[in-house]
Amino acid sequence: MSIFAAAIAGGCGIGSFNDFRDQLNTRWCERQLRCGEVAGTESNTLCGTPAPLTLVMNGEVDAPSSIAAGRMHFHPDNAAACLKAVEHAPCEPAQAGEDLFTQCHGVLSGTVANGDSCWGDDECIGGVCVNPDCGGTCTAYASPGSPCVKSGGTPDVTCDPSVHFCSDTGTCVHKVGVGKPCLVDENCLFDFVCVDEKCAPLPRTKRDDVCGTNLPPCQDGLYCNETGTCEPLVDAGGACAKADACKAGMTCESGLCAPWLDTGAACVDDPNAIASGCAATDACTGGVCAAVPGAKAGPLAHCGADADCDDGLFCASGNYCYYVGGINAVCQSDHECAPDLQCLVGACHAPSFIMCASASM
Repeated sequence: MSIFAAAIAGGCGIGSFNDFRDQLNTRWCERQLRCGEVAGTESNTLCGTPAPLTLVMNGEVDAPSSIAAGRMHFHPDNAAACLKAVEHAPCEPAQAGEDLFTQCHGVLSGTVANGDSCWGDDECIGGVCVNPDCGGTCTAYASPGSPCVKSGGTPDVTCDPSVHFCSDTGTCVHKVGVGKPCLVDENCLFDFVCVDEKCAPLPRTKRDDVCGTNLPPCQDGLYCNETGTCEPLVDAGGACAKADACKAGMTCESGLCAPWLDTGAACVDDPNAIASGCAATDACTGGVCAAVPGAKAGPLAHCGADADCDDGLFCASGNYCYYVGGINAVCQSDHECAPDLQCLVGACHAPSFIMCASASM
């Protein structure tokens, strides 16, 4: 491995949040290709907005703007772990969802102390941002042992959800780790759930065990077969009876695992077939994989209007899709801002912000 490749693998190649977002877009597109979510010739255009961004950016505050202002901190090592998780994420949605949930965590953290100004909860350390529309104040959660309510309370009677929970006796209590007693998932620290009244890792169904609806997903590398048991994913050329039976990069075509078909390839045009062989951005029409009309363009892809771009994107000057801004992002017009925000006094804000700006003049 070259020095450059080793640096990337260790996380040193991620110099900024924007670097991370660009690399995430590339890794996500690669996953969409191998999982048949986009056809090969359409990947430069139709790879969608990376789903893990919703795990990294939990609130409405604009992460790049907050990082630049020193109100949030970017963690390259955690970002590298997220990228690695995307690279190796299974194609089965439930398996991938759990893997990404556990790994795309802690990429950003707040740096604003309680009592200081903020634009969103994500900027605060151990508290919430009260009245963020006008530039709010980070306000501390209730301390351990303090009175609390389980929901709907002000910060002083709300437990910090990352490390505490409100007990049945109405006091904030520390969450516990693996093997410790629990009654519900919220009693356990992040990445653990309550199983048989003890905190444990997210459960997965093992090979040859029963699987299906309302049961934990199979372990990575396994799928729930047609008889309802978890079995290993099938190699190229192997027999299959379900579309998701094959290893990444393949689907079940005419009873055998074969690579996903690209746009223009001959496909199985039969509604009774296990799968047509076409990727999700195509449909088998007249025996040929053809692009589905109206598919949305992904980050940095060419566009002519906002409607051409995937969710979370707008058509920027220069005719390419780019990420909409969150609260306090620099903007020139409303369409550059996330839904429910407007471009007010040169930045994205909730509509009520204009009253704050007027009051300060």
